[in-house]
Amino acid sequence: MAKIKAPVYSLMAHGWLNKYFYQRTGVVKNPYPIGIFGRYLINPIYYSVKGWNYEMRRTWHGIQSVAKHGTLPPDPHSPEQLGNWDKFSEAIHTWQLMSQSQKEIYNKLKYPEHTSGYNKFISWYLRSKPTMPVYWGTLQRSADDSRTIEQKMVDQDSPTIRYPFNFRQYQLFNMVLHQGMGFPDSPIEGQLFYNSSDDKIYVYKNDSWSEVGGGGPGTDTRIATVIVAADGSGDYTDIQDGIDALPAGGGLVFIKDGTYNIDAQIVIAKSNVTLQGQGTATIIHLNNGVNKDAIQIGNNTDPFTNIILRDFKVEGNGDNNPYTACIGVTDYCSCVTLIGIWGYDSAGDGVYFDYNCNYCNVFGCTFENNDYQGVYCYGANYLTVQGCKFFNNGLSYGSAIENDLGDHFTYIDNIIINDVATTQAVGIKIWGYYSNGRKGIIKGNTIQGTYVGIGLYTYYGTSDRIIVTGNYIRDTYSDGIVSNANHAVISGNIIEGPDGNGIKIQAQYNVVTANEISTIGQSGIECSSDNAVIQNNVIDAVQLYGIKMMWVSSCLVSGNRIYDCSLATDGLYSGIWWHGDSGYTSKNNSVYDNVIIGPTAGNKKGYSIKEYGAYADYNMIRGNRCKNAKFIEILVSGQNSEAFDNTITSN
Repeated sequence: MAKIKAPVYSLMAHGWLNKYFYQRTGVVKNPYPIGIFGRYLINPIYYSVKGWNYEMRRTWHGIQSVAKHGTLPPDPHSPEQLGNWDKFSEAIHTWQLMSQSQKEIYNKLKYPEHTSGYNKFISWYLRSKPTMPVYWGTLQRSADDSRTIEQKMVDQDSPTIRYPFNFRQYQLFNMVLHQGMGFPDSPIEGQLFYNSSDDKIYVYKNDSWSEVGGGGPGTDTRIATVIVAADGSGDYTDIQDGIDALPAGGGLVFIKDGTYNIDAQIVIAKSNVTLQGQGTATIIHLNNGVNKDAIQIGNNTDPFTNIILRDFKVEGNGDNNPYTACIGVTDYCSCVTLIGIWGYDSAGDGVYFDYNCNYCNVFGCTFENNDYQGVYCYGANYLTVQGCKFFNNGLSYGSAIENDLGDHFTYIDNIIINDVATTQAVGIKIWGYYSNGRKGIIKGNTIQGTYVGIGLYTYYGTSDRIIVTGNYIRDTYSDGIVSNANHAVISGNIIEGPDGNGIKIQAQYNVVTANEISTIGQSGIECSSDNAVIQNNVIDAVQLYGIKMMWVSSCLVSGNRIYDCSLATDGLYSGIWWHGDSGYTSKNNSVYDNVIIGPTAGNKKGYSIKEYGAYADYNMIRGNRCKNAKFIEILVSGQNSEAFDNTITSN
C-alpha cells in the first residue's frame, strides 16, 4: 500500500485503519510508529485474538501502554469486509493523487468547522458502495460535456476502471463533484456542483440549488425569490415589500448590505420564509416612536412554521421605543430558527418566543445591551440556544437566557458576559413562575459578571429534572448556581469568585457532584432541602462554611475535598456544618470519606465537622480525614448520632 500522508490520520485515529487491518488479517499491528515532535499523530495498536487492544499512548509523562477490550467485527473475512478494506485503500490513494487545487474544492466543504474536505471526501466515498473504484477525474464531467457518466465509463477513458459496475445513479451523483461556469440543465436530487464562476459549491435539493455549508454571509443571490437592496439594485428597497411579494408557499428574501431604517414593524406571517442578510453590514434600524418590535413573526393567532432569520443586525433603538424587542415570535409559530443574528440596544428582549412556539432554535447569534432578556422563552417547548454570545443583557430586569414554562430546552456552549453590575441579571434563568420549567440541559456555557450565574427557580410552578453540567461561572455578584428545582443534577461545573455561595440547593433530590468551587464569598455549598447527594466536589478558599446544611434529612455528603474555609473569621465557621430547629429537624444524614484541611496559620476553621443543636440527631459521621481545626475536629451533638473510623490530625 502506498505511503499514507498526514491527512489520513484523523480517520485512523477513529479506528478506520486498524479496523480494516483487522478485517484483512485478523490480528493487527499498526505499522505507523509514534514519531518525535508530533510528526506522526496516531498510536500503535495491537489486537489480540481474544479482542484485547494494546495501545502505546503518548502522554505528557512519556509513552505509556494501555490495554482495553475492543469490539471487533463478527466476521472480518467476509467479502463485504474485504471489499470495504479495498474501498478504503482506494479512497486514500485517490485523495493522494489529487492536485492541491482539486483538494481545495473539497476543503470548501468545511462546515461545521471541525470537519475537513478530506474527511468529507472519504465519508462520501465509503457511503457509496460500487464494486468498482471511483477515481477523481475519471467520473467528473463539466457542464458542457454531452456524454453521460455511464457512456464515459464505456468509452474507457481511464485504464483504472474495472467491470462490472452496478451502482445507482443517485449514489454516483452524490459522490462526484461536477464543475462548470453555469448550473447543469437537468440536475437530479442530491447532485453536487462546483460553480467556478463564483467559486462556490452547491447541492440540488427540493428542486433548487443551494450553497453547501448552510449559506453564510454572501449566499449567492440567484437562489433568492426576492432581492431587497437599499441602493435600488434589487427587486425592492423595502423589506416588508419583499416579504409581501413572496408566494403563498414562502421563499427566500435576500437583503443586501445596507442600513434599513424602518418606520413600521416588519411582519412575517407566512410559512417557509427565509429572511437572509449578508452579515453585520446588513442593519435593520427601528426608527424613533415606532413602539413595536422591530420584527414580528406570526400574528398571535395562526400557526406558521419553518421560518429562518439569518445573518443581519437588528438595532432596537431602545431609548426611543420603550418595552419593545428586536424580534418577537408570537403564539403558535413553530420551527423558527435564528442564525447569525445580532440583536442589540432594545428596551425589551433581544428575541422572545411566546406560547407554543415549539421546536425553535437560536444558533450563533449575538445579543447586546438589551434592557430585558437576550433570549426569552414563555411556554415554548424544545427551544435550543447554542453557540451564542450575550453581552450586558438584563440591564433593567431579566437574564441573558430566561425560560418560563418551557420544557425540553437545551442551552449549550454560550458565552454570557456582563461588565455592568445589576441586582437582577442572571446568566441563565429557569423560572417556573406560572407553570413548570422542566427537562432541560444547561451545558458548557461560560458566564461572567452576572448577579447569579445559573438560577433554577420556582414560584407557582415547579422547575424539575434539569441537568447543569460543564459550565464555567466566575465573578458573580451573588451565587454561582441556585437550584430550587427538584431532581436537578449539577455536575462538573467550575465556579470561581462568587460573592455569595458557590452552589445553593433549595429543593429536594438534587445531585451535586464533581464541581470545582474556589475563592468563595460565603459558603462553598449551602443546602436546605432533604434527600440531596453532595459528592466528590472540590471546595477551596471559602470565607464561611465549606458545606452548610440547614434543616435537612436523608442527605449524603461524601468524597468531598474542602480546603481553607472560615477565612472571614478565625474559628467561627466549619468545614461541614449542619443544624436543625424546632419543627425542622436535621437527621438521618450520612457524612463519610470527606477530606477537610485548613491552614496552619491565620484564620482557621473552628471545626472540621460540626453537628449543632438539639434538633440534629441520628446522623452518621464515618471515615473522614480532618486536619487543622482551631477547636475540635469533629463535634457531635445528637444523642443518637455516631462518629467512627475518622482520621484526626490537629495542631
